[in-house]
Amino acid sequence: MSDKNDEDLYIRTDNRVIRYRKRGKGDNPLIFIHGLGAFIEVWNPLMDSLDEKKFSMFAIDLPGHGKTKFPKSEMKEFYSENGPFIKAIDLLIEQENISNPILVGNSMGGGISMLYSIFRSKKISGCVLIDPFGGNNSIGVMYRLMSARPVNWYYKRQKPTRETILLGWRNSFSASEPPEWLIQESQKYYNDRENWESYFNLVKYAVSIFGLRKKNLIKIQEEFSKSQIPKIVIWGEMDKVLSISEGQKYFSDVKNAGFIVIKNAGHVPMIEFPQIVADNIDQFVESLIA
Repeated sequence: MSDKNDEDLYIRTDNRVIRYRKRGKGDNPLIFIHGLGAFIEVWNPLMDSLDEKKFSMFAIDLPGHGKTKFPKSEMKEFYSENGPFIKAIDLLIEQENISNPILVGNSMGGGISMLYSIFRSKKISGCVLIDPFGGNNSIGVMYRLMSARPVNWYYKRQKPTRETILLGWRNSFSASEPPEWLIQESQKYYNDRENWESYFNLVKYAVSIFGLRKKNLIKIQEEFSKSQIPKIVIWGEMDKVLSISEGQKYFSDVKNAGFIVIKNAGHVPMIEFPQIVADNIDQFVESLIA
């Protein structure tokens, strides 16, 4: 990971605190949206691999993650037009006066990018979806188990340990072990009890939208498939969290969507193979400029 000491920046409004970082001064703005249980720092390897003269890069902690805090009353209906995730991105764009950014989202962040492109289509110019949650994916056994009420209740009340965190991240890697910096950053943020509880609440919610809330998800998928916004999908060939074959099937019917497979990569190719992901983003941006 980069040894750059990026400055933590904050947006404070209406009892909300949003942490973000920015890097680069290029003409092509990118907004990085992390996945479930992650935080800004997961994007450092990718940002290190992108040209700061070409891109202006913004990474945000989503509500319930890292150092971003929203009132508990707002921490619900995450996949809605006025939900906390959409609000946080709105506030970042307003704070930094970002014009026509490309959203770069991994996993749950990919699903949020899909949502944002539907609800705020005039605010963005494209999407890069990295192993996105929100296509026609089934949910893995581990997450289904963690969503079950007794199991969810039990782990939510436990103290996070290095072993628990390592086990969780191992599921997202394929070509390598989770790096030590990632485990240390995770421990730092999960020692915050609200973050730990938020993670398990979101696991339960994520599984529920493929069950009780599936009608809402189907509507989102149908709208996104017709969207004219340019987009590329980057997927790790060895993803153990979300099935690549299910992703390919869904995105084959999505307009303006290229599909790129990264060999040997797992669920977080921007950490395992950051330069390959960076090169594909660069080519995507070039295609929009041309």
